[in-house]
Amino acid sequence: MYLYGNCYLSFQVEWKFVFAVFISKAIVFVVAFVFTLFLKRPLNIGLAAIAGIFVTQSNDFALGYPIGRLCALSTT
Repeated sequence: MYLYGNCYLSFQVEWKFVFAVFISKAIVFVVAFVFTLFLKRPLNIGLAAIAGIFVTQSNDFALGYPIGRLCALSTT
């Protein structure tokens, strides 16, 4: 009984928390997207989307290195 009590896991999802994280990440993405559109001229929607992805992802270097490498290869 003691072992069962320690090993039992409850897989209940807190949907309010998941929804709050989704909404906050979406807001931050949109703010970064719009901010980049206003700062970078000429208008570059792809760069604004990449900036939004960088802001909302937690592992920026692992995501940014391949994207940056692809951008560098496509511009040469």
